[in-house]
Amino acid sequence: MEKSKKNTAASVIYEWLDSFVFALIVVMIIFSFVLKSYVVDGVSMYPTLDDGSRVFAYSLFYTPKSGDIIVVDENNGYGAPLVKRVVATGGQTIDIDKETFEIYVDGELLSAPVAASADNLLGDTVFPVSVPEGFVFVMGDNRDESFDSRFAKMGLIDERSVLGKEIFEIKKR
Repeated sequence: MEKSKKNTAASVIYEWLDSFVFALIVVMIIFSFVLKSYVVDGVSMYPTLDDGSRVFAYSLFYTPKSGDIIVVDENNGYGAPLVKRVVATGGQTIDIDKETFEIYVDGELLSAPVAASADNLLGDTVFPVSVPEGFVFVMGDNRDESFDSRFAKMGLIDERSVLGKEIFEIKKR
């Protein structure tokens, strides 16, 4: 009877450890290949994302779409991964009205959450811009404080430089 209880306890512990190790391996695979974590550096995505917040980006089989918040790799003119919003994708044309500073994509007024004044809205890019296939035009939601595709140093982003789509955020305390 005593031996049977020991075997049962040992088998329960073994099953628990086996399940724990399996779950740990699954989590490691997910965070290595599917879901990656990045820190928002700066206020360019405010008020949508706060400086210092951590975003988790889905990276497996992802194609950027207008309106998505994405993470762009460090080969972007800034030297570090950046979090930005896709404003236009391949085949679309973006224009910024120089008098009203309204943003148009394919002739339609963009209605996205933004913080902006006229000071920094145009950048040094000549508008309108036709986005070629395989590229995206990105902007920060806080247009005045964003280094993005409006500036020639960054320009259009090759889709191969997109690290993933933001799927959730953990706010900095």
